[in-house]
Amino acid sequence: MYGLSHAQEPSWGNHVTIGLLVTGALLLRAFAVIEARSRHPLLPLRVVTDRNRSASFLSMGIAGAAVFAVFLFLTY
Repeated sequence: MYGLSHAQEPSWGNHVTIGLLVTGALLLRAFAVIEARSRHPLLPLRVVTDRNRSASFLSMGIAGAAVFAVFLFLTY
């Protein structure tokens, strides 16, 4: 998230922005690997791999992003 907000000032090609985005992706991957190997995971991967549930998560995420974008636009 910080990488996306950092891209506003300099640019998407800035080395700091790219580093933050890559770091975020690596941390997300590390979380998935740790959760897959854990005996009692915080987020069982079967929750995310269920087709209906993951589609509902995606649609709610898109709806939340749209509401945030509308509020930001109306503020400006």
